[in-house]
Amino acid sequence: MLLVGICAVLLPLMIGTRNPAASAPVAGADIAAVTSMQKTPSIQHSGNMTGRLLASTGTNVIESTTPADNSANAANEMDVAGRIAELARLGMTDDPNSLLMIESDFDSREPRIQEAAVAAAVQFGSRDAIPALQSASLQFDDPGQKLNIQKAIGLLELPSMGEAGGFAAQSVDAGR
Repeated sequence: MLLVGICAVLLPLMIGTRNPAASAPVAGADIAAVTSMQKTPSIQHSGNMTGRLLASTGTNVIESTTPADNSANAANEMDVAGRIAELARLGMTDDPNSLLMIESDFDSREPRIQEAAVAAAVQFGSRDAIPALQSASLQFDDPGQKLNIQKAIGLLELPSMGEAGGFAAQSVDAGR
């Protein structure tokens, strides 16, 4: 099975044109994406070694990043994951300063951070977050983001457990 897979990857490269640029290994390129194209790709380097490599077969263009770009993307992903974890932690506190830190990410241009901030505000459970959520909702054009914020506002507007317990006690007293 493994041998068949290797042959499927190498055979189009060996059969294709004998252009040295086309048959040379591509550093940092996504080999599976390049070999899945219909024709043997022609490789063009767009600048220095930290630039991008383009594999093109007429209308299909595949862009692959070099190791320097990959490490920057990995660092960005780690930053995003770290901020999401921090927002989750802040959502579980009772400190009013934590709510301010959560609110600062309501208008984040990184959708995952913005969603995590909205979820953290709901977890925090304070109606004090509603004005900031309403303001953030006005800044987005994406209906999905607006809907997510409106759902969060709806959840925060619900009576808390303490308030619900008070309503139940009042109705029991009224029934006597």
